[in-house]
Amino acid sequence: MQYINKSIIAILIGITLGGCKKISLTTYDAGRYLQFTGDYRDTISLSFFLYPKQEQFNIALPVKVTGKMTEQDLSYSLKVNDATTAVTSLFTVPATYTLRKTLPIDTAYVTIKKLPELKGKEVLLVLDMAGGPELQIGQTINSRRVIRISDKISKPSWWDAVMESTYLGKYTDKKFSMFIQVVGEGNISIYSDEKKRDMMLQFKYYLIKMRDAGTPVLEDDGTDMLSTIPLIG
Repeated sequence: MQYINKSIIAILIGITLGGCKKISLTTYDAGRYLQFTGDYRDTISLSFFLYPKQEQFNIALPVKVTGKMTEQDLSYSLKVNDATTAVTSLFTVPATYTLRKTLPIDTAYVTIKKLPELKGKEVLLVLDMAGGPELQIGQTINSRRVIRISDKISKPSWWDAVMESTYLGKYTDKKFSMFIQVVGEGNISIYSDEKKRDMMLQFKYYLIKMRDAGTPVLEDDGTDMLSTIPLIG
């Protein structure tokens, strides 16, 4: 019985080793995948109303490659999705882009133009990653970007509770429109605190000048706009 057991074990070992010889390990080449660094849920917003002196913007869309690093420049493209509501004359998307060699992250640029027909409107430009001959499309969540384009007045994010209680007072479309007209800027969040204060004082002094000239700037309800500005100075 002991002899039989040893024989069986020897046979099983032989079968196992024989099977191993027939197994070949296949290497998986992940290739190269290209995707946006941001995902489709993070909408990019651009309002020309905030930039009255600007006629066009170049929107940067960072892209990254995963997998095998490239030793040469590779071409890829972006596709305008059917969900786009912006007219084609409003934007320029190059036919092809170049992913520069050895760079894990590069940038695609899209040009957005300010056109009269955009006034008072909001439209969408939806772009899909289309990849290239040697670049496959990456993760689905990172394969699309949505750009919201407008030229209509709306309360900016920087006009928060502190701004309302300490500097410019309660937000109204008319006050914001007048502020932009006076200082020439709608997005003051990009400036230093000192620069912001200078711009707000410039606005207040303009309202004082208009009041002293007997032509005060009034809100839609007839209130003197100057009386709603808590800024001291």
